[in-house]
Amino acid sequence: MKTPQVFLAYAPRGAGLRCAVAYLESERDVYGWFCGPRDDTSVARRYFLIEDFHTPKPSRYESVAEGDLHSRWSLDEARRHELAALQEAFSREWLFYRDQAGAGRELQAYAEAELAAGEVNVRFERLAKFSTQQPNWTFYSPKFERGVLRHLSARWPLEFRLYGDGPIVTPDKRSVALRGVLQGRTHAPSESRGTGQTSDSPAKGHTSDSPAQNKPVVNPPAKN
Repeated sequence: MKTPQVFLAYAPRGAGLRCAVAYLESERDVYGWFCGPRDDTSVARRYFLIEDFHTPKPSRYESVAEGDLHSRWSLDEARRHELAALQEAFSREWLFYRDQAGAGRELQAYAEAELAAGEVNVRFERLAKFSTQQPNWTFYSPKFERGVLRHLSARWPLEFRLYGDGPIVTPDKRSVALRGVLQGRTHAPSESRGTGQTSDSPAKGHTSDSPAQNKPVVNPPAKN
């Protein structure tokens, strides 16, 4: 499988996980998977395709619910298999669900650290990789394109939105200290688990800036 680019945002004193995104790229397109809470707090999990994202043409966004990966939409069969493998690997490495086997130890670690947890959460040991300077803690993979996040957040059903081009800052001493605290805690075991189609054709208007790894952007605080 190609190396995916990933982004996660977490509100430790608010909603908990706000979004998790993983995507692959071709010469022209971006395609991937995201999950996170909607405005009504229910969790959305969807596969997506952004056609012509890397071309001068207007890009076209299309998404399907997680269970509809093999339904009738524009993504070809080979890429569908890529996304199924991507979703499984990304979820196993980064996420856990409240009702899955083994979640109790993860949730206990969250409770002891007095951090927010929801229906779907970041694996506790992975929080040590996040930058923590902003109200939303964030993690970027090295080549994640912020333009992809901007494009998605203007169209997806999640409550998380990216506004503007907030400054990129380096982790401060508090971030480093918190990572040490998180890394010193007991690690929980790694386990994984794995609704309609939407599309649009807006003008692209994206940029190809790539935030450095573990560098946050300024996002709006989680809604009350």
